[in-house]
Amino acid sequence: ARSLPTDKLRIVYMSINGGIYFIQ
Repeated sequence: ARSLPTDKLRIVYMSINGGIYFIQ
């Protein structure tokens, strides 16, 4: 049972999504 860095991935994904949405 390995724990994936879901927190970091989620933060990065949210940041990218927010940036794209803000740019558009």
